[in-house]
Amino acid sequence: MPVSNRDRGIIRKLASQIAEIAALPVQAETVALWKALNGLKPVRPMVMIDQIPWHEMEVDGELTLQCEDGFCRGFEGRFRRTLYSWTHMRADMVVEPVVEVGKAICNTGFGIRTQEKTAVLDPRNNVVGHFYLDQLKTEADLDKIRTPEIALDE
Repeated sequence: MPVSNRDRGIIRKLASQIAEIAALPVQAETVALWKALNGLKPVRPMVMIDQIPWHEMEVDGELTLQCEDGFCRGFEGRFRRTLYSWTHMRADMVVEPVVEVGKAICNTGFGIRTQEKTAVLDPRNNVVGHFYLDQLKTEADLDKIRTPEIALDE
């Protein structure tokens, strides 16, 4: 399905803002600091904020999705979260001039599917508790497991 001009405009505007941030000299400086830390030669302690209760952060419309198309909304959500993080809780964040697009794959599965019970305390929060049901109760149940066939949809 073609992307509407409205959705395209929203995505382009957000991507442009991210590109501007990614081009800032501070990005290279922060990357160098992270590399030093990961090379066990830290210059200073580094701070990363990555566990964010996004459903609680929407207070002024900055995170409100405006695109209509589901595919576009996926990009829009990631872009808005990046911009929000940069504006409000930058810490030692690095914004790269990259848009990640996942590969389209299909697979047959491995013979059993997750069987679980979930505990939902807040329906707006995608973090839930899980209780997984035992599907391998006997030695014979191991025969249910199959090697999946995975194909890339090019």
